[in-house]
Amino acid sequence: MRIAFITHNYPLSSKERSNAGIFVSDMAQELAEKGHNVQVFVVNASVTKTTVCLDGRLKIHFLGKGSLNKSLGEVKFYNIFDLVRLYRLFMQSKNDIVDILKRNQVDLCLAFWAIPSGILVYQINKTLKVPYGIWALGSDIYVYQKLPIVGYLIKKSIDNAKILLADGIDLANKITKFSNKICAFLPSATSFGNIKKIKVAIDKRLVNFIFLGRLEKVKGPDIFLSSLSMLPKDINYHVYFLGGGVLLEKLTLKSVEYGLKEKVSFIGNVDDKRIIFAYLAKSDLLVIPSRSDSIPLTLTEGAKAGIPVLVSDAGDMHVLVKKYKIGYTFPSGDIRELSAILEAFIKNGKNKRKSFENNLNVFAKDFNVSQIASNLIKNIELSIN
Repeated sequence: MRIAFITHNYPLSSKERSNAGIFVSDMAQELAEKGHNVQVFVVNASVTKTTVCLDGRLKIHFLGKGSLNKSLGEVKFYNIFDLVRLYRLFMQSKNDIVDILKRNQVDLCLAFWAIPSGILVYQINKTLKVPYGIWALGSDIYVYQKLPIVGYLIKKSIDNAKILLADGIDLANKITKFSNKICAFLPSATSFGNIKKIKVAIDKRLVNFIFLGRLEKVKGPDIFLSSLSMLPKDINYHVYFLGGGVLLEKLTLKSVEYGLKEKVSFIGNVDDKRIIFAYLAKSDLLVIPSRSDSIPLTLTEGAKAGIPVLVSDAGDMHVLVKKYKIGYTFPSGDIRELSAILEAFIKNGKNKRKSFENNLNVFAKDFNVSQIASNLIKNIELSIN
């Protein structure tokens, strides 16, 4: 099968693991290895280049022409200059993709993230009549559908899509209700596993917690840090924050203010998945305190590293954690409840990690890239045949 991926998030190299598009990258690689032909179009890229892999079955087009030189999340929809530049980016990206697809025909275009790629594939379809699908990742669709023009374009792109997918159970149900079209649940995951272990400096005498992800409000690292400030000062634990983001400086200062400087380490962005795997494998509990989420990649990566989780009840995380029995849950934003669970775990939870092992293995197998890639092809074949 010949498939085009349209995305605004994609790593510049295979070593970059902090980019939100690592899932798209791993999915493209998996499909190409299975014999399919995949072309990836990365809009708003920082460079203009084409990378060819796997004997030409995987081509990645980084479209830097017309780039905003900032992330799309930073666009201010009330700023006329941002809107003009965004319009130019859409038109430039559409024209570039159409030119390439005229020479390299595909069976289907698949948009990763409803915004902006969903709107872009709708416009491409109007020109080339190539069927398209939208894979909604996270809840961005509900934030932007409230905007006058953007909301209209979202609705049009969904109405004309041949296939609708979402990486969350609740999100899929909401899109089905919103669109009156079936939206299938298909989780996102990365090729994270079978990694050679390397050494990282973790004191195994302590109870070690880990946060893995963007240090941004939606991911709740500040909630986690605040809960730590409520723990008894003489209790033995350490926390590793892996990831960068706008809250890094604020959290670093807060850790000093809370008297947690010796108990918290901010590692920053880590691109080497061997290092990420090592931190996960050697820590005792992965904490995902999101304010809003669906099924984050962090959850599946933790399972593949064999670490139990403590998650908020945002999105579908708590449903999966309870179903597979792979950890603990707390009400999103409830700092006191989170702190109480952490304290209980420090006192008697360290030795329970082994009891989660079998359940984590089952969860990891169900959320594996190879299986998801096969399910994607089945969904596409059903939609276009």
